[in-house]
Amino acid sequence: NMQLVDPSVSIPFWDYTLDAYRYCHENEYFMVGSLGCWRASVIKKSQIFFDDWFGAGSPETPDHAVHRGRWGNTTVLQDAREYSSITNPYGLLRSPWNTDPTAHALRRHSQVLNQNLDPMVSCERWQDCFDSVDLASMNTCLNGATHGPIHILIGGQWFLNSALLENDHMVFQGGLAGDQLLLAKILWRKGYLRCPETCSKDTPAEKCLCSCPMEYRHGATPYEILVDKAEVMHWVVETSRGGIYYNKTEDHYHIMNKTLAEEEVLWNEILLVLCNPGHPGEMYTSAAPYDPTFWLIHPSAERMLSWRRMLDHLSVHTFNQTWGYSHQGDPSDMGQICEWDDVSDFGLPFCYDSTCPGHNAADTTPFMGIVEEGEFPTNEEIYAYVAPWNEELPYMYDTYYWPHCNASGFQMGWQYLPNDISKLNTYLDEVHGR
Repeated sequence: NMQLVDPSVSIPFWDYTLDAYRYCHENEYFMVGSLGCWRASVIKKSQIFFDDWFGAGSPETPDHAVHRGRWGNTTVLQDAREYSSITNPYGLLRSPWNTDPTAHALRRHSQVLNQNLDPMVSCERWQDCFDSVDLASMNTCLNGATHGPIHILIGGQWFLNSALLENDHMVFQGGLAGDQLLLAKILWRKGYLRCPETCSKDTPAEKCLCSCPMEYRHGATPYEILVDKAEVMHWVVETSRGGIYYNKTEDHYHIMNKTLAEEEVLWNEILLVLCNPGHPGEMYTSAAPYDPTFWLIHPSAERMLSWRRMLDHLSVHTFNQTWGYSHQGDPSDMGQICEWDDVSDFGLPFCYDSTCPGHNAADTTPFMGIVEEGEFPTNEEIYAYVAPWNEELPYMYDTYYWPHCNASGFQMGWQYLPNDISKLNTYLDEVHGR
């Protein structure tokens, strides 16, 4: 084992589908309204969350920070305004809408109403992504369904308006758990949700909150903001589990068994709930790299993609590798850009349908040393560089085999290759001309 001789020659990656296989029963993947396998099993049993690895999955501390183990007390950059124009109100290098004043990387086991709507990622979901016929589809599922839930599960969310959320007549109850923060960010991008620019270090967290001030609504009702301005109502409907419906004849949304007057009250309460993103853990935000687990989960995605590319390279399982991204129109990828350059006073940004920078083939990435000196590579150039057969690539994966998935009936592409290992080696030799 080379790592025993020199640990620097290898780096760890986390195949979290193995944890799902070990610690989750089949009927627990999609348990809603209960602890589910993430809280009941994974964060308690997986070595990933032992102190001598990467620390508690949900620290039992008032501030939700990991204080024990080798990664204990990992800090968030403070007084960061000289480093970045984007900070939270306390000057921490966090998203502006994450008003948590704690200067440590944070985690919590659940989101809205103490629930987990996102399930642990299973081999079945992994296989679904692997079966993508083109790169555009695989880019989407690698970014979303196969790795996004892990970010949300580790990060978690707290410090929300529980009085409104626990209201007996709140139509969505726990169904909003997976989308509340995502919808709040849409309101923020479109200018309706505003957060304090600065809060002094001694300002209590409950006095430093985001909200949707009346001054920025310009006379629009809560219903109009949800439907026409922020364009989030169709997602709210999905989370309501039948509590909200659309009347096509009236061209209007309604709340089940409520009068028009009662609906107006509830539309306002729904907007208020979305206008408070609370405090999400680092992994649920753009500050995810603070959490050491961030660096473990992304190689798993590349490993899957590399194997899919290999099968196409071996001419046994076709894969269209034209660069692309299949935009799904979900809350984290609604396909709009909002221009803030000319916004002043109580103005709102101009938003239009477009592809966000960073998704296109020719968009550059901030990595040096891959193309000509001093040049930043494009997405296409990065993709070409990380081809698993590129001899200039300074790393390789130890295996492209998922035995636990195979044991569950998911072959991950191996059904396209000879079963006999000697035949497989002969086949590979012929393909590579060795």
